[in-house]
Formats: sequence, C-alpha cells, structure tokens
Amino acid sequence: MKIFVAIFAIAFATFLVPSLGVHAQEDCIDPSLIDPTAFCPFIYAPVCGCNNVTYNNSCLAMVTAGVTMWTSGPCSNADNIPPTLNVPNDLLVECGDDFEFEQATASDNSGSVELTEVTESIPGPCAGTMSYIRTFTATDPSGNSTTGTQQIEVVDTTPPVITVPPMDMTIGCSDPMEAEMAMFDWADGFAGAEAEDACNTVTWSNDFDAIPWITCEETIYVTVSFMASDGCGNTVNQQATLTIEPFMIEVEPCTDLAGVDFGFCDMVIGIGIVNGNCSYISGCGSSVGGVNYANALYESMDDCLFSCPILEYGGCTYSSACNYDPNAAFEDGSCLFPP
Repeated sequence: MKIFVAIFAIAFATFLVPSLGVHAQEDCIDPSLIDPTAFCPFIYAPVCGCNNVTYNNSCLAMVTAGVTMWTSGPCSNADNIPPTLNVPNDLLVECGDDFEFEQATASDNSGSVELTEVTESIPGPCAGTMSYIRTFTATDPSGNSTTGTQQIEVVDTTPPVITVPPMDMTIGCSDPMEAEMAMFDWADGFAGAEAEDACNTVTWSNDFDAIPWITCEETIYVTVSFMASDGCGNTVNQQATLTIEPFMIEVEPCTDLAGVDFGFCDMVIGIGIVNGNCSYISGCGSSVGGVNYANALYESMDDCLFSCPILEYGGCTYSSACNYDPNAAFEDGSCLFPP
C-alpha cells in the first residue's frame, strides 16, 4: 500500500510540473485555476505557495487558492500578515427612518479569506430605540485574523406632530358652577387636540393650574398650553384660549319693562313699554342681571307706538280737541281745546 501511494504521488507531481510551466505568470494568484469541485489526493506533501502560504499539497494550492507557483516543503517564514478588513461606518439613525445593514469586505495576501459577522441587539432607553453592535472577523488560511465593529444607534429625538390643534372656545355664563365644569371639561379634553408620533404613544398634559373666579358678571379669558409628549421625552406644545362671557337672555320686543331697574344713571337709554304705555326709560344700560332688554327699547315714541299697536294707552278721546288721539283707548284728561 505504501508503495502504491508513493507511486501515485510521483505520478501526480509529474502530471503537475508541466502544467506549472503553462500557468506560471507574474501574478501569484490566478482565479481561473480555482475549482471547488476538483478532487485532490489525500496526501501530505506540503508546498509553500508564492503567496507565502503553506498548503498540504500542490493540488490544494492550485484549486483552492489559484496559486500559480510554489516550492516543495512548508514555508520557512509562516504567513503572519492578517487580512485587510473594511467595516461600514457607524450610523446614527432617527427612529422611523429607513437604514440598511451594509456588509463588510475583506481581502488577504493569500487570496482566500473567511468573513464572519455576529450582531448584538440592545434595547434603548425608550420604545423604538435600539443599539446594534456588529462584530466582523476576517480569517486567512494561516489563522491570522482581523476584527472590526460597527455600531448603529437608533434614537428618537423628534417630538410628536400635532395633527389637530387645540381649539379656542367661548361659553356663555349664567351659572358660575356650570361654567366652571365646562371649563374643566375643555381643559381635561385638551381642547380637542390630537397628535401622532412615528415611534411612541402620545401622552397629553396641560399647564392649567390657576382656576379663575367665575361670577358670570364679566368676561374671563383662560389661556392654556397643551403639551403632547412621546415615550422618549420629546414634547411639542400649543396654546388655546377659553372665553367665558356673561350669558345674556334676549327679551322680545314690546316686553313691559315695569319693575326693571336699569340703574341710577341720569341718561335716557330709549323708549319702552311701562305698564302698557310707551315711556322714556332712564338708566345705565340695556343689560340687567344677565338679561338684555335692547329689543324692547325704541329710538322714538312713534317707533314704540307703531311697533306695539296692541297696547292700550290713555289719551285725548275728544275729536274736537287740538290733541285728539284716535288710538287712545281711554280718556286721560289731557285734551286741549281751542279758545
């Protein structure tokens, strides 16, 4: 058996020597010689390739690495040159943005290099954030290796986007307690505002902490800042204003104003019906106790009389009198007769 192996080795070497002359060239490596499907004998006849790498035999040197020239025996100075490794640059990526896991590249003087990758994923401090640590290792046939890492940080520094802004609102106030409840409903509902975030759930808050004193006697303005925040602490805010106005009840025209106190101001504010008669009305204004009497006040006596024809009033009922009033319902003793 030993004789057979020796004879086979001699025959194989004799077969290869001519081919070396054919393939010998200035370049040490000829990729066209590499043939993963080629069969090489299982004999140990070490050769030192022109790339300074030791191979178990010349066949393996040629078909696995494309080595074109070698010398018998192992290399006297072993390959101690590690592969060259090119690792992708570190990345800082905003949550929600697209990115790619780029591949590393490697090369070696032997013409052959094995490249491996191990990726570690580390959750970030809040939802949607992550750290990826990619470790690449390039190893040549002589066992020399080079290691490099790439770090990809996925962060969230973008605040939510307000899609529906908080809305201003005006409410009429006739009952202070009801107005206060409406004010809290408006603030607790964040004035109808809506927001969205690319990576996190949105949480709303406001700075409504100073409760005004509501009497329904004056207009009150309440300005509130509404804040939309995501899970990473990014915040956007927008203001809205609530206006609380005294609620006025509007009376109908021709309303009898008897008993209504318009104040002690010495100013005629219009002509209105008092106990069924058109009379001059004095006071400080047409609004009293949340009621607006403007519709029941007229600019002239004629406007009052013609606007409220169903009213009965007294006057001179004698046709021969100078001030005869055919619309008077009863004689009031005011007739003036010619001399």
